[in-house]
Amino acid sequence: MKAKSYFDAILWQERLENDVTYCLSAEEGVVAVDGIDLGSDLLEWVSSCFLIKSSGSSGAPKWVVHSKQGLIEHAALVNAHLEVTKNDVLGLILPTYHVGGLGVVARAYVTGAQLVSLTSGWSARCCIDFLTENKVSILSLVPTQLVDIVAEGLVCPDCVRVVAVGGGRLDSELQSGAGKLGWPIKESYGMTETGSQIATGELTGSGFLNIINGWQLRLSDEGVLEVKSGCLFKGYLVGSLGDFEFIDPKVDGWFATSDLADLIEIDGKMGMKFLRRIDQQVKILGELVDVSSLEKSLTEVLQYEVYLIPLSDERRGMKLFPVVDQASMIDPIRNLGWSGLHHLEEPVMVPNFPRNAMGKLQRVKLAEAVESIVFSAD
Repeated sequence: MKAKSYFDAILWQERLENDVTYCLSAEEGVVAVDGIDLGSDLLEWVSSCFLIKSSGSSGAPKWVVHSKQGLIEHAALVNAHLEVTKNDVLGLILPTYHVGGLGVVARAYVTGAQLVSLTSGWSARCCIDFLTENKVSILSLVPTQLVDIVAEGLVCPDCVRVVAVGGGRLDSELQSGAGKLGWPIKESYGMTETGSQIATGELTGSGFLNIINGWQLRLSDEGVLEVKSGCLFKGYLVGSLGDFEFIDPKVDGWFATSDLADLIEIDGKMGMKFLRRIDQQVKILGELVDVSSLEKSLTEVLQYEVYLIPLSDERRGMKLFPVVDQASMIDPIRNLGWSGLHHLEEPVMVPNFPRNAMGKLQRVKLAEAVESIVFSAD
C-alpha cells in the first residue's frame, strides 16, 4: 500500500461519529483552527487537519485536533528515534482512529516505507501469520495484544526488529514472557494529544524511557507532567455538529497532562517514568488513596483481574467497590478483611467488562454499570 495516498485520504467522512479520525476541509472559511470553519457542515474534506475522538471523554463529545503538518513532523522524530528507513515494512495492526495506528501511517508516509495492514481482525495467531507473510519489520501494539501473544506462547518472527507497545503499563511478568519469546519490545509513552509516543525505551525494568528529540518535558510543583513541542495538538473540539466550541488548554505552549511522572538524566539525556494518573487518586476519610496501586495489589493477591470503582459517600468521601466478572471471585475478596482506608465494599459482578475495540477497559462505562447495580440494590 502506498502510504502517501492512504494518509492523504484516510477515513474521509461526512459527519462526526464516535471512534473515527476525521480530515477537515481548509476550504470552509474557518477561523478557529488553522483557518478551518468548525461550524460548517463539514461536507468537503481535505487532509489539513485531523480530529481524533478522545477515548476518555464523557458528557459532550470531544475530539483532539491535530494539524497534518504536526503529525508529519512528529512522525519524522519518531522515525529517527526508532531508526525507521524506507527499507522497513511497517505493519498497521492498530485502527487508525487510535493515535497509535495513525502514527504508524504517518511514519510510513514520511519515509516512503511499505505499509501493510492487518485486515482479518485481531487474533494473536493471525497476527503472526500477517507479520511473517509480509516480512513486517516494525509494528505497534497495545498491552492487551501482547498479553494474547504471550499467553499463546507465540515466538516472534525473525523479520521483526521493533515492537513499540504503548497505551498501558507492562508488568514484569508480561515483560519477561515477551522477552523469552524473542519479542524486541520497546515500551512507549504518549497520548492522543501528543500524536503518538514521546518517550520510548528498552525493557530494563527501571521504567525510565528515553525522551524523543523535539519534545520538552517538565514537572509542575505537584509532580504533574507537562509537555511542549511544535508537534503538540492544536486543542480540543467539543460539542456536536453546528454547535462546536474550540478549546486550547495550553499555557505558553505547555500542556499539562493528567499524569504524575518522574524525570531523570540518563547518560546525559533526559528520561521519564510514568507513575500514575492524577484521576486515580481519591479522598477517603480526608486522606488521599491511590486507587491504581490498591487495584494492582488486589490483582496480585487474587491472581485475577479486579477493578476498583470509587463511588461518592457522604461519610467516607468515597467507597471502593471491587468489580469482577465471575461470581467465584466474590468470596475471596470478602475474605481479605482489608480495613481502614483500604476497606472494600461488597464486591460487584459485571459479567462482561466494557472495553473499546483495542481491548482497553472503559472505566466510565464500568462505573456507570456499578453505580446502577449498587443503587438498585439500595
